[in-house]
Amino acid sequence: MTIDGQAYETNRWSSGMARRLDRIVHHRWFVPICFLIFLTLRAGLIAFVPVEQASDNSWYIARAEDIVRGHGFSEDGVPTAYWPVGWPAVIALLYRIFGIDVNVVLIANLLFAAGTFFVMLGLGRQLFGFEAAARISVFLLAVYPNNIAYTSLTSTEVFYTFLLLLGTWLFIARRTMPAAILCGLIFGYATLTKPQTLLMPAALVGISFLFENGHRLKMRTLAHGAMVYLCLAMVLGPWIYRNYLVFGEPVFVSTNSGWALYVGNNPSSLARRGFPTDSGAEVTELRRKTFTLATQVESNRQARAAALAWISENPGTFLLLMPIKAFSLWAVDGEAEWLYQLGSPSYDKSVTAFRTIRILNQGYYLLLISGFAVAGWMILRRYLARDRQAAIPVWSLTGYVFAAYTTFQCMVMAASYRYKFPLMPFVVLSSAWVISCWLASHRQNRRGDEHEG
Repeated sequence: MTIDGQAYETNRWSSGMARRLDRIVHHRWFVPICFLIFLTLRAGLIAFVPVEQASDNSWYIARAEDIVRGHGFSEDGVPTAYWPVGWPAVIALLYRIFGIDVNVVLIANLLFAAGTFFVMLGLGRQLFGFEAAARISVFLLAVYPNNIAYTSLTSTEVFYTFLLLLGTWLFIARRTMPAAILCGLIFGYATLTKPQTLLMPAALVGISFLFENGHRLKMRTLAHGAMVYLCLAMVLGPWIYRNYLVFGEPVFVSTNSGWALYVGNNPSSLARRGFPTDSGAEVTELRRKTFTLATQVESNRQARAAALAWISENPGTFLLLMPIKAFSLWAVDGEAEWLYQLGSPSYDKSVTAFRTIRILNQGYYLLLISGFAVAGWMILRRYLARDRQAAIPVWSLTGYVFAAYTTFQCMVMAASYRYKFPLMPFVVLSSAWVISCWLASHRQNRRGDEHEG
């Protein structure tokens, strides 16, 4: 067969596959079947692979139990704000309604995950303007192993991801004052869950100012953003006042920001690539000297001072660590396996299966990241060609702005694989858009061929 013949056969095979995939994606049963797969995989994991909660996850459960028993947000009877209150408060509310049972939290996780599924559909339509991208994204998320694995864990990730996506969708899709109020309340509670959320609405306003056309639209977005932040402040205000009453000074959300900075910037950080750990010699020694629940604010201040002192004395190492931390954040996926290793009775019996899934997940993750990179290149190329800017909504930049913001935080402080978990739906959406563009190009070619015929 000649080279031209091989190219013709390859193109015919590619066109045929695109046509079949396009038909499947737009079938009326595609989304319901994806949702069934989504729920079945996550509910099955909860039912058949029990996990004893460990590390941060057990801390959230314990604090929720303290709240339900009338001790407030405390540890060993001492009021605390060491970690954010948002998720423990939700667990406490669930416990108060349904009783203290970890399965209540896991069922709630399943519901929050289901909410994420439907918000993804809406976001896909808003970010890229392609129905196919929205549909493909929910399938890609449905079968994503690391996303599935977190449903059985009482960590903040599933709940927070739902809040982040819902707040983002409301900001983009509903430019009304009632929507801005609700959006602000959602982003406010997301900030009580993960304080770094504070600047994410500002990032959305920035996207509008830089890339949307029309002075009036930009002013409207500015007013929308102002209302969002007013409502966000209304959510944070009572908690900051509570911290003032407890600690004698207004603490923003939690008392561990200094420790997060020191964990990523201390004499052993280079060896650990800036990953957070409380077991490093320097971190352990400073905690031993300064930290008690009663002195957590002062201890946090001393940890921040120690981190800043180390940075000023080692600026070259600090700068060297920054790209290493960024690489550490994005290079590896599947960290949920560690918590199954700690807490699942079935792990040792089925270690080969767990490791195999972890390897498959890493391959799947690399495909998603590759799609994210390709989508970014396609967006950049379209925006550089100014006459084609209208071909793609400006909000397609959202995932990239959020990813850059989170990466910068990790470069300055401490990196951890799980910090990118809430960003992965945006990665999935971008990858789905690349696939949808491929389908659309074949669809246009077929129409052109039919027209010529």
